[in-house]
Amino acid sequence: MKYEEYFRRLARRCRVLSKTAVDPELVDQIRLWAVDFADEADKVERRTVERDRYPVARSVRSSGSQRPAEIRGRRKQR
Repeated sequence: MKYEEYFRRLARRCRVLSKTAVDPELVDQIRLWAVDFADEADKVERRTVERDRYPVARSVRSSGSQRPAEIRGRRKQR
C-alpha cells in the first residue's frame, strides 16, 4: 500500500499547488497531474486487492511447473 499512499500524496500536493498557482495553463496542468496521480493510486489499490483476493493466480509458475530448460534436460536423458 505504500505506492498507493505515495500517489495519493502527490495528487493531494498537486491539488494544493493548483489553488496557489496564478497562470491558468499551469493550474490546468497541475490539475491534470492530480487526476493522473489519483488514477494511478486507484490502479495500485485495485491490483493489491486482486492480488490479495486471488493469491494462487500469481504463484502458478512456482507451484511445481517446470522451466523449459528442465524439460529439455529430461528429453535428452531419455
